[in-house]
Amino acid sequence: MGSGMEALRTLASIIGPRAALSAALGKTFGGMRDLARVLGYKSSLDINDYRLCARRNPLGSRIIRAFPQGTWRGGGELIEDDEKQDYTPFEKQWHDLAVRLRLWRVFYRADVLAGLDRYSCILLGAPGALNTPLQDARGPEDLVYAKPYADDILTIEELESNSNDIRFGKPKMYRLKPPKLDKEVKVVKFPTLEDKMVHWTRVIHVCDDLEDDLYGSPRLECVWNRLDDLDKVTGGGAEAFWLRANQGIQVDVEKEIDLSTEAEKRLDEEVDRYIHEISRVLRTRGTTVNTLGSEVADFKNPVAAIIAQICSGTGIPQRILMGSERGELASTQDRDNWFDQIGDRRLQFAEPNLINVLTDRLIEFKFLGKPAQYETRWSQLKSLDDGQKADLAIKIATVNKYQGETVVTADEIRDRVFGYPKLTEEQKKEEAAKAAAKKPAFGQPPGQPGSRKNPALPEDANQVRAQQ
Repeated sequence: MGSGMEALRTLASIIGPRAALSAALGKTFGGMRDLARVLGYKSSLDINDYRLCARRNPLGSRIIRAFPQGTWRGGGELIEDDEKQDYTPFEKQWHDLAVRLRLWRVFYRADVLAGLDRYSCILLGAPGALNTPLQDARGPEDLVYAKPYADDILTIEELESNSNDIRFGKPKMYRLKPPKLDKEVKVVKFPTLEDKMVHWTRVIHVCDDLEDDLYGSPRLECVWNRLDDLDKVTGGGAEAFWLRANQGIQVDVEKEIDLSTEAEKRLDEEVDRYIHEISRVLRTRGTTVNTLGSEVADFKNPVAAIIAQICSGTGIPQRILMGSERGELASTQDRDNWFDQIGDRRLQFAEPNLINVLTDRLIEFKFLGKPAQYETRWSQLKSLDDGQKADLAIKIATVNKYQGETVVTADEIRDRVFGYPKLTEEQKKEEAAKAAAKKPAFGQPPGQPGSRKNPALPEDANQVRAQQ
């Protein structure tokens, strides 16, 4: 009971300042004006708000997935010894495990869920009860699943309260429970999922935040009001377009005409048929029909201003977020900037927070053999066609010429540029023999008689040519 209360106090110390900060946002004139209330912004958000936005709002969906898609695109592999041509035992174990459990896909899904709210978790399925620590395994086959969950399904239940423990302040126990979903959120429920306690060794905690390694900030939180503004502008603009594009009419009854009740009824029917049906003819008598002019609603500039703020808040270049290309130079710069961000995110978040944590956990409990070392080799961010790869290979090889020494080897060019395996010693000897066979005999430059026999001529013709 004491540890549970301590965990609650710790949670309150973390969440309390954030809640106070959230409540203070939007207050101006010494708190006399509440912009959130005046402008209709929702002051309190939870995971169901973000989940619904990710499903219903196209920009919300893109923001949630943009960084994970770029980070985990193409997957990767773990390398123990870069010099060996074949897999080492550790590399083979990891490769087979990653294929069987689709680990790179699991990483991607956990990354998306971590940005949906404060954090996500990857539950490791291994022998033993969920509320007990992991035991030493017999090998990779003991890991039967790796499932990512959002923080409303696998949630922190207890934190380590012992200040002398190396895991002080970190999760000690989690709770696996069915999610509580709003009626609007159409998500498959978990009817067979019962409340269970889960030991921390069976969970990989995923949090993408600089301030806190337990509780992150939802990716949609800082741009939520701007997404709300965008809905107002585009929704209101679309409604205004509908109203203005469908020009109204004004029926002017001449003052000399005294319409009977039946005539007024027929006139109303004619007007209704003109407005609501395909008929574009009005049959009137003693009346003048005037068309009311209107301007077409143009909300392009307000939308562009809001999207610019959204891109600034998320760090996603506008052409990456919107998928538009406006000029080759500008789009190339945006792509390079985006690739730099993704490269940094792979090194600063994906490797230390997901790949290495999972791998070290599996090594510690003997699901994987212990390697001498390991590193992650990622897929290339930029996809080059054959011509671009050839140009890049020539430029890299030119470095050796200008330096006067071997800076980049042929094997490195094959591996890094073309994705080809290194040549074996036998293949290198064969290539060297082929190159030597193509060289002319010493003292006889190419094209001179006797330098090469023409296989298309009979033997005696070749002898005559040599004598000439």
